[in-house]
Amino acid sequence: VCGEIIGVQDLKYGLQDGDTALYLFDARFNSLANGQDWVADNGALEGLAKSMQVPLCPLLYQGPWSKAKGQEMSGGKSLLPGAEAQIREGIVVAPVIGRTEARAGRVKLKIVHADYLTRKDPNATEFE
Repeated sequence: VCGEIIGVQDLKYGLQDGDTALYLFDARFNSLANGQDWVADNGALEGLAKSMQVPLCPLLYQGPWSKAKGQEMSGGKSLLPGAEAQIREGIVVAPVIGRTEARAGRVKLKIVHADYLTRKDPNATEFE
């Protein structure tokens, strides 16, 4: 599975010290029986998350895409339950129907917002 583990860095996203949580945003299967080794749509990913009892990362937007839309959506406050007062780290961007590309592999990207990268916290956990 691919996901975001929260609670391990300086931004706790509503968790107490020592607590962690996983939010799923993608999964890969070992079988290539159907020629596609990645979960290809949100329905399949939702089913997997439910069977694993793991929450999905919140869906912020679905619609026409642009660089400006990515910048707009990647900032702001967190939508994780209990973490609404904290900044959003960024967003995961993916096509509605999953696909792979020869140069990049799985088409799924993360945009990390500048507010997250430039925050001035002496306990920040980013590496340069």
